[in-house]
Amino acid sequence: MKIVSVIALLVVGSVAPVMAADVRVPGKVEGFGALPIDDIVNGSLVLKSFRPEDITQFRIEQFVSPSEPLKAGPKTINVPGNFFVPRQVENWGFFKITIEKSEYGYYSAPGAKEEVIATSFTAPFSDLMDAAQSGRTSPSQLLPMVSLKRFDFKPLADYSKNSRVDFKLSGNFVDGPNFNWSRSRADRGETDHIFAFQETPASRWILSDLIGNAGPKGRIKMAEGFSDRQKILFARLREVDNNLKGIRARVSEQPFAEGVPDRIANARIEGGAVLWDAPRGPGWMSVLTEQRHVSTLRNSYFWFFDLKGLFDIGTRVSHTWVDPADGSFVMLPPDGTDPSTLAVTLAFVGTDREVAHPDLDPNNELFEHMESIVVEVLR
Repeated sequence: MKIVSVIALLVVGSVAPVMAADVRVPGKVEGFGALPIDDIVNGSLVLKSFRPEDITQFRIEQFVSPSEPLKAGPKTINVPGNFFVPRQVENWGFFKITIEKSEYGYYSAPGAKEEVIATSFTAPFSDLMDAAQSGRTSPSQLLPMVSLKRFDFKPLADYSKNSRVDFKLSGNFVDGPNFNWSRSRADRGETDHIFAFQETPASRWILSDLIGNAGPKGRIKMAEGFSDRQKILFARLREVDNNLKGIRARVSEQPFAEGVPDRIANARIEGGAVLWDAPRGPGWMSVLTEQRHVSTLRNSYFWFFDLKGLFDIGTRVSHTWVDPADGSFVMLPPDGTDPSTLAVTLAFVGTDREVAHPDLDPNNELFEHMESIVVEVLR
């Protein structure tokens, strides 16, 4: 029953760590209306809004909850808990397949004030099945199939106190201005995509649109009723063996973006250090290291890139910002850890001028002035 795994990948896909004090908040999403057999899969993803640092640092644990069961005919498949699927039936060959996940569950830290949004999406059922059958289940293959439709939004509050939080889809994603971009020819294994983030009333950000296999121009959807301010990522994703290993993105609040930035040159791991050639221009380098236990490896997918085993039981993750001109960062794994068991994600955030150190920046200057993001995933 590969189709269910594919549907999970469309959203974000795997398990995430939950601190002991975190509270599971369950609920359901209504407002889908009648769901006929029409070769369209309908679902919803419940997410907290993103803080600026979540976007600049690619803190992907923000996007997934621990796995929960989804019913697919006679099968039960584990998918991210913050994934909701209303009961629906689709034809596949001579068979009717019923798909349902009747409750979502996301985790909230007591006392943390959060905005929460339920976003509905549709995707062609037969295309998903074809992708599953052929093994084309990488994010760059799946993103073009997804279309965001409607949403319901909960304002800033401490939802950990709630026994449940239900949503009713009422807002619409509407076509906004036409955005144009220019770019060079993509190399083999690279594809171009657009991700639009919409500002919320609490000056946080929600994903309002994604366009897979983007053409040279297109219209970007905005969330009806929110601010018209957006951050648009015109992104070139790099695939290796059907897994995304990097992203090169221009960031724009204007109706255009020119080209894609260069890759982080000569990024590599040598012994206990990660090295790179200093990028041109101002900015900061994010270094995310993961120590993995081989016995617990699983796949973890995210729309920007793929990290195998991240946030599995036994995985240790650390993050720091580094002056990119240094060209290196010495990793200090715990005693007895072979550096070969470490994976590293470098994310260079280029800015239009010099900004304060991100860890000491209360005004999110890095986010305000960022003009490019370049990610390299090193094994």
